[in-house]
Amino acid sequence: MEIFMKRWRHYGIALFLASIVTAPLAAADLESPDPAVQYRVNVMRGIGANAAAIGLTFRNDLPQSQNLAFHAGAIALDARAAVSAFTPKVLDGVAKPEIWDNWKDFADRLNKLAVAADEVAQAAKDGGADAAKPKLDTLLPMCKSCHDTYRKK
Repeated sequence: MEIFMKRWRHYGIALFLASIVTAPLAAADLESPDPAVQYRVNVMRGIGANAAAIGLTFRNDLPQSQNLAFHAGAIALDARAAVSAFTPKVLDGVAKPEIWDNWKDFADRLNKLAVAADEVAQAAKDGGADAAKPKLDTLLPMCKSCHDTYRKK
């Protein structure tokens, strides 16, 4: 019974953290009537959900560490998709206009995120979670840095 309760507690924490990561986007952007905004929100939610899954796995020593390569690979794919998702200049939602004013920097950040996520995925495939863990120190702060610059609070 204790194992069952512990497992459900972890699921609850995972859902809570995922909602924290994506709630600001969902609240502001999904209300947008513009399908381009809704699309980019869902792409960015994919990044957030996979980053949350990685964080939960390591913070709670979950047995799903074998999925690290999948989560990091999904972040890489979504980061690449995000470049085109933001290509239509639609100023609705939580995206700051500075995205399009500083397009090269914004796109470069997403491309660097994709490369860093690919490196985490490869390290996880080659050497498991322990090999990938140091590379997460580069990957995960990239999200906050970009949000601080390009997302409305």
